[in-house]
Amino acid sequence: MHSLLERFDRPWCLWIALIAVLMWWISRRSLAGLGPIRGKLSLAMRTCVVIVLVLAMAGMHDILTNNDLTVTFLLDSSKSIPADLRRQAENFIVGVSRDLKPDDKVAVLTFDGATNIEQLPSPPGPDGGIHVPPPYGDGSRPDQTGLAQAMRMAAACAPDTTANRLIIASDFNQNVGDAAAEAKTAKANGMTVDALPLRPPSGDDVIFENIRVSGYAHLDEQVTLRFIIRSTRATSGSINLYQKVGQEEKPIDLDPEEDGVGQRMQLAAGRNSFQIKLPIRTARSHQWRAEFVPDDPSADAVTQNNVARAFTNVEGPPTVLFIGQIRDFAGDSLLIEALRRENIRVDEIDAESADLDLASLQDYSAVVLANVPADLVSTADQQNLCNFVSDLGGGLVMIGGDESFGAGGWQGSVVEDIMPVRFDVDALRQIPRGALAIVMHSCEMPQGNKWGVETAAAALKTISRLDYFGIVSASGF
Repeated sequence: MHSLLERFDRPWCLWIALIAVLMWWISRRSLAGLGPIRGKLSLAMRTCVVIVLVLAMAGMHDILTNNDLTVTFLLDSSKSIPADLRRQAENFIVGVSRDLKPDDKVAVLTFDGATNIEQLPSPPGPDGGIHVPPPYGDGSRPDQTGLAQAMRMAAACAPDTTANRLIIASDFNQNVGDAAAEAKTAKANGMTVDALPLRPPSGDDVIFENIRVSGYAHLDEQVTLRFIIRSTRATSGSINLYQKVGQEEKPIDLDPEEDGVGQRMQLAAGRNSFQIKLPIRTARSHQWRAEFVPDDPSADAVTQNNVARAFTNVEGPPTVLFIGQIRDFAGDSLLIEALRRENIRVDEIDAESADLDLASLQDYSAVVLANVPADLVSTADQQNLCNFVSDLGGGLVMIGGDESFGAGGWQGSVVEDIMPVRFDVDALRQIPRGALAIVMHSCEMPQGNKWGVETAAAALKTISRLDYFGIVSASGF
């Protein structure tokens, strides 16, 4: 219940209403000439005017109460969450959703380095639970915990017609973004944020926090790798280090005098730091992956956080990555030989087997797409090519052909945005005007709605600016 004073912005202005009493006292004789009925009627009208003005000055307003609630669950699906804890959190979500009122709504989002919408805000199902039952699928970036991005997504999904409550089930070991800042924003928007810590039953754990290494190095230089490991109690184990150059990853023997390739380590309780020096013999991007293996498994309740990664870029002679199709290799050889005659190193790969991660692209000065259609390059690899050009300063050359530019479906892609020409095909001379209609229906499957939206967006990018596009939302199937 709300008190009477809560219905006014400036309740102190109500004291001005005492003027009406004074006005009654003064008007006893000044209005005597109007007669008893007209005088009282005039005085009542003046009093009503004063009261209306006083209420307006006090900021009178009504308070509408809305008891409807939307509960949004954020479930951490990164590698740092053990499978059994994740199942317990999923069961908790199902149990809480069954206790909601019929007019309440529930939403479920899972996150690691990316955020997936499992269920948009919807009333509880017929059994009182959620519409998309667990278990939920794994994310696309399990090595990251992007809690801040997930909170922004949850705030965007929250309806403005109900009260909103956010329940976060995570170990809160974020390594991407600033969740504290997002929590302050959510609080400012009237959203209640609750935490459900997902901690292993045992308090003993070893966490490989990171590898500190220079991002750039020269050929034949020795780089220093510093390992930062945190342990809740003293324990021992070994560190295994792997080096990836290009597409090949191999272990590094850190202690040649001992059996195996790992190096023995004795950890103290708290933060531990170790460092080693390794020579660089190849002028390419070097990716490092280190893993700590404890001798006593009871000292490490969560093994998923025992791995850390880093990379070092080593510059060398100019190198070009030539991406083509096997059927065109014979014709491409003329250009490849011409580049090599100019002392430019060329790596030739087939488009269907290309893995264009950003770390590998740093080995090259430029990338050549030789008559490669867009459907042979994944959306993620296209974005990596864009970042390679715009962020790392690399070069990109696209060679024409029957499956290149607009004919290869590149129009509307992020690659077109960084190229100096448009990829639209002249519809008047080469292709007729087309139309694409898509019927969208909610999918009650893990990440079903997410894949539906991404499929529709990918289909839209394949048509030209002259084509027609329509989308229909269907329900009741």
